[in-house]
Amino acid sequence: MTTALLDQKITYGDYLAWENNQAERHEFIGGRIFAMTGATQKHNLVITNLGFALRRELQGTRCRVLLLDMKLRVAATEAVFYPDLMVCCSEIDRQARDAATEPVLIAEILSPSTAAFDRREKFAAYESLPSLAECLIIDPERRSLELFARSREGSLQPVMTAPAGRLELGSIGVELSSAELFADID
Repeated sequence: MTTALLDQKITYGDYLAWENNQAERHEFIGGRIFAMTGATQKHNLVITNLGFALRRELQGTRCRVLLLDMKLRVAATEAVFYPDLMVCCSEIDRQARDAATEPVLIAEILSPSTAAFDRREKFAAYESLPSLAECLIIDPERRSLELFARSREGSLQPVMTAPAGRLELGSIGVELSSAELFADID
């Protein structure tokens, strides 16, 4: 995570008014604004592959696949993130204009510059979302997948770590191959 752009804290409403007029994306954490880094081609290919595969599987259901530019508001941690991918199935999120609040699945594609933040602070914020059933962490460099699912106790627990094979997303009833997710990556 980079340094905050402003010294003073602002409200969520002020952030939205400002962010909706920016050319670049910024995340909002604890009243502060942080610039986002750009994505690599591998990152872009993986998220595109995942998005297309999930869209194909979920077409005609009440669930929507939201990519890259859709905000996620995590009120419990006073944060707004731009997950790489979210699957939202609630009517509240179907009507949302600025930010989703009830995803059932979030996917993050790791990059060397953001991996530590994604695994710690961002993951902890995601875990506070009652609607979130699964979180998928994808490392395109290692071609590895880590799937975390909501336990009975309420925390997100690892259920699968795999370099290859099948990926079963129980929250949305979809099974994909890792080969499909990593297609066209050199």
